[in-house]
Amino acid sequence: KALEQAKAGRLHILGEMDKALTEARGELPATVPKVIKLKIAEDSIGKVIGPGGKQIRALIEDFELTNINVEENGAVQVSGFDMKKMEEAKEMITLLTSQMGGGGRGSRGPKPEYVGPEPEVGKVYTGKITGIHNFGVFLEILPGAEDGSTPGCEG
Repeated sequence: KALEQAKAGRLHILGEMDKALTEARGELPATVPKVIKLKIAEDSIGKVIGPGGKQIRALIEDFELTNINVEENGAVQVSGFDMKKMEEAKEMITLLTSQMGGGGRGSRGPKPEYVGPEPEVGKVYTGKITGIHNFGVFLEILPGAEDGSTPGCEG
């Protein structure tokens, strides 16, 4: 008898919920954290994490994420509130891991010669931090272009 009452109560509650919201929302509110999952090659995990975790911390800060979780099997979870920023972070992770070679150690080989357009003064670029020093940072804003020192960099 108690189970029948519980079932009737549960069905009543579900009916009331169905009246309030007949179908699932298409998009979650901005106050709800969201998660994107992707898979990367296991030998590229070091590219996402970076030396001492610098790369992963930079990704979290630059894309205003809550967290990036990288598993040993290459499963990556990107979490945050802004879906657009999370998609941009996913694209950046894909770009980082698509570049040739493993993460971190070993010989790098020669850099490819840059054959693209010259960087423009005043234009905003998204880049990869390649080195952090007391005097500034080195970053790659165009793949294959020569790295340059950027003291007092904003962003």
